[in-house]
Amino acid sequence: MKNKALKYFSDKDLREELESRGNYTRDLWHVEDVMEELWTFNTEYNTNYDITHEQCLDILDNVFSDASGIFESIQWMLRDKYKFVEND
Repeated sequence: MKNKALKYFSDKDLREELESRGNYTRDLWHVEDVMEELWTFNTEYNTNYDITHEQCLDILDNVFSDASGIFESIQWMLRDKYKFVEND
């Protein structure tokens, strides 16, 4: 069950709580990000598309559901930037 008291915490407080639990929170996405991209698309292509909140969440789910690229980037950073190598 969703804790209704959470709505009284600021975004900053919630973010700090998640970070204290080990979550990365410096790059959070919001449905408004998708809406802004749609606005840009509509402006560039002279269209008038609209999208629902649920469709925005679906787009974000699809964009971030393939974590393979993320893990490849993490491995690259470990090897090339921080010089971590596999033991032979």
